[in-house]
Amino acid sequence: MSPGPVRDSQPHRSVRLLDPELQSELNLLYDELSLLLRYLKTLNVRNYSVFIVENNLNLLTLPSFRRGMAIRGEGIAVTRLEDLSCLSRNQLIYWGDLDVEGFQILSRLRNLFPHVRSVMMDQEMLNSHAAAIAKGNPS
Repeated sequence: MSPGPVRDSQPHRSVRLLDPELQSELNLLYDELSLLLRYLKTLNVRNYSVFIVENNLNLLTLPSFRRGMAIRGEGIAVTRLEDLSCLSRNQLIYWGDLDVEGFQILSRLRNLFPHVRSVMMDQEMLNSHAAAIAKGNPS
């Protein structure tokens, strides 16, 4: 018996529900999971604050937030989220790294969803962490 063709990898995203009530509202078994984008599109997400974060550390450190859910954008692959219509009809917040790539990702996200706002990526945050500033890697 042949095992058949190898299945192609399909895009997915890590998701974390920041409000325990949303787990039952969305009929999900867990509050932290990885979903194929095609399944993420089917969630009935309304009146949420949706956080898109650049990396896993940000995803795991977000605190509880009423009617909040977080999606790992996976860096420049954030553009794969463009088909998620729920992002157009909910409050959308981006938290990325304070580096060139973080701001490039924010720019790409704003091209897709002009209503997105960023958090912890402003001059005040940069000034308060000036001691940690290091020279970036040339690309």
